[in-house]
Amino acid sequence: MCLLIVKPKGIKLPEQAIRNAWCRNHDGGGYARSVDGEVKIRKGFFDVSQFIEYVHKETTDYDAIIHMRFATSGRKDEENCHPFWAGGGWAMGHNGILTMCNEMEGESDTAAFVNDYVVPIMEEDPNSILENAEWLTAMTKFTEGSKLAFLGPQGEFQIIHEEAGAWDGGIWYSNEYYKPYDQRSGYKKTTYSSSASTTPSTNASTPKKETAGEQNTPPHTVRSSTGQQSATLSGDYKQYEDWQFDRKTGKFEKVNNLTVPLLGARFEFMNIESICEVCNAWCPQDIGVWLDRRANLMVCDGCKDHTIHEELEMDRAEKETTETLKPESETTCHGHKEDSGDRPF
Repeated sequence: MCLLIVKPKGIKLPEQAIRNAWCRNHDGGGYARSVDGEVKIRKGFFDVSQFIEYVHKETTDYDAIIHMRFATSGRKDEENCHPFWAGGGWAMGHNGILTMCNEMEGESDTAAFVNDYVVPIMEEDPNSILENAEWLTAMTKFTEGSKLAFLGPQGEFQIIHEEAGAWDGGIWYSNEYYKPYDQRSGYKKTTYSSSASTTPSTNASTPKKETAGEQNTPPHTVRSSTGQQSATLSGDYKQYEDWQFDRKTGKFEKVNNLTVPLLGARFEFMNIESICEVCNAWCPQDIGVWLDRRANLMVCDGCKDHTIHEELEMDRAEKETTETLKPESETTCHGHKEDSGDRPF
């Protein structure tokens, strides 16, 4: 689930809050700010350090809404990043899932919701978000379980389901992912033997996939599309002799002897009951969870596998290009793009 932030002007969003949230919500960052009677949006950040730099430089002195995305629908690209133009010169960000929307191919649920339900009303009367009580009541019922934040040209804020989030240090957060893991509600400190190994013993329960009739392979091995284990251990590295997971196709593709770091070493198997901090799935003790040491999160077996495959693909992509994906410009409500004039690129 994404993190949506409402930040009044004059307050600097803590860097650590961004980094804590980015561990989970790394599918694109963006923000909208009110500048001289006009809302401007910059989005499409996929590097946390660059995102922090721009958030601090361009939002500290302005009223702003800030968003970090965890994609549940639509492509992972700049277009589906938040905030979105809401019509009437306003911008909107969303945290949650909107199941009633009719998305076009590649379009996220939020993008469809804004285009179909918000823009038509706001273009007709920009003050609807502040004054149209009937529409606000309908909006509140329509988006139950989600949180929305609107930013107007004069720095006005309107938060739908504000009570579902919390104000902390003068900043409103839609959930607690800005906090360290052990400071979030429901966190239970778990003690376990110091002799625990990253590889479960033969007597330990092996985490099961939800696919009927299939069990997960032991840590540090990969199952190919034909069901054959295709990775072998060699010190601190894996040797992929036949297959590699391709994120774009969702399948294992044949490759030629690719050696990669043993990413599985960052995960430690915990034979305890817990909630996955990525997908919120409940993991009973007979299934167990994985401790992601780098992100300091408890994750289920599926999210652990996804993380490993994702990092392998990212490492591969970084070798192919050295250019970082950067948001090129800031857009205004008129649709044109403006150069900030002081960008480092």
